[in-house]
Amino acid sequence: MIDESVSTSEQDLTRQADIEKMAVDNGFYMALLKKSLKDITISDSFFNRPVTYIRSLERLI
Repeated sequence: MIDESVSTSEQDLTRQADIEKMAVDNGFYMALLKKSLKDITISDSFFNRPVTYIRSLERLI
């Protein structure tokens, strides 16, 4: 899982794109990708449901 976030309005997710590319180029599979910006946040509700999270990981195995 890659969890990308920024904490100020001066920051952006530009550098994280390089991290994603490096992960894929090195053979990693990104099953989950969470990005959050100061004003735009993807809900954490998925991660607050452990059973759902574990089942989604089991499907990858």
